[in-house]
Amino acid sequence: MAATTQTSLGAIRIVGVVIPYSFAGVQYGEVKLRPWELHIQYLDALDASVSAEPTRTVLLGDFNQRVPRKHQPSRVFKRLEEVLISRFELATAGALHPLRRQSIDHICVSKDLSPVEVSTIDNERPGGGLISDHFGVRTLVKLAA
Repeated sequence: MAATTQTSLGAIRIVGVVIPYSFAGVQYGEVKLRPWELHIQYLDALDASVSAEPTRTVLLGDFNQRVPRKHQPSRVFKRLEEVLISRFELATAGALHPLRRQSIDHICVSKDLSPVEVSTIDNERPGGGLISDHFGVRTLVKLAA
């Protein structure tokens, strides 16, 4: 999913992705896949559709990987690095404040943009229980210096 919107910075392309989780396609379907296989296939397709040097672009969504690498196989993380982290600045790497947790949901900006004020949105209700199984991430974006 992608769209271009007019902002105070000018036109910005917003691209949303949901990269399949590690066991997508493993249990169901005619052809049983190996863990991470559909994830890698998606990254391969994304590689072919993302510019080598994207401009005025924010790419965000559920990457289903933590950055830096935590539990995912190194070959899977390497592919994420090749396809996205090498082309964009990843705003949401590491333990994010104020929750101090790593996310699998990420925001990347093209290198002509710069993320500022990266933060999280709590997924826990004030009285207990979860609003979602993912906490939110957000950032403001400015033109890179």
